[in-house]
Amino acid sequence: MLAISSDFTIGAAAGSKTSQTINAGQTANFSLVLAAAPSFNGTANLTCAVAPVVTPPATCTLSNSSIPLSGGSTQTVTVSVGTTAPVTSRTVPFALFPPKGSLLAFTFLMLGSFCFGLRNRGRWNVLFSPAMLLGLVLFASCGGSGGGGTTTHTSPGTPAGTYTATVTATSGSVSHPMTLQVVVQ
Repeated sequence: MLAISSDFTIGAAAGSKTSQTINAGQTANFSLVLAAAPSFNGTANLTCAVAPVVTPPATCTLSNSSIPLSGGSTQTVTVSVGTTAPVTSRTVPFALFPPKGSLLAFTFLMLGSFCFGLRNRGRWNVLFSPAMLLGLVLFASCGGSGGGGTTTHTSPGTPAGTYTATVTATSGSVSHPMTLQVVVQ
């Protein structure tokens, strides 16, 4: 519906709806037309806001936010109202290792023991190899609480409900609003 004005008008383009029903995660697209009166010459600056504000918010974008109009001309602008789909993500806990200082100390201890074992080739070699292997296994098994399992996190997306996108066209001190309705299922 076009508002009658001596400056310019804003309304739905021919065949375009002013209300749409979508699912969360989809985008509703609207086509608007701005028409200048025969004596009008200026630029219409467009803004768009969605109410109510929710988390995550519905977004409103314009194909052009500054429309030049003059002497009976018409311009079309596309308004897109986007929503966020629900998302479920899973995280796997990372392997927990001892702090780097402990790892460095353990490495030097093992290297020193290995060098000592090479110098004394007697019965130390027989005891040293299994002790070294046992030490490595015990060291690798230390590392904290693994918790074992995945963690699931769900982000709900744009809540179901009715949202109003208000597009406001302003030129100088003249301002014309146009409301569009988006129903999110």
